[in-house]
Amino acid sequence: MERDTETEQVVVTIPALGIGDYGRDPERALQRLHKMAAFHLESLALEGKEPPGEPVEGEGLFVRVRAAAYAA
Repeated sequence: MERDTETEQVVVTIPALGIGDYGRDPERALQRLHKMAAFHLESLALEGKEPPGEPVEGEGLFVRVRAAAYAA
């Protein structure tokens, strides 16, 4: 999580999924990222693809996303 110095927006990413989003504060940025991650993972499931399984390194924030029932 970092703050864009030009826009003052908080930027959050999930590198393993190749997605990111922003918000005016950390809470809003994480809410937006959570929705994007859920959509991305559901899309992968609908396409019959596995989500990437990269090892977690270092520190960071973790977002828990509930996959749709049909994705299991």
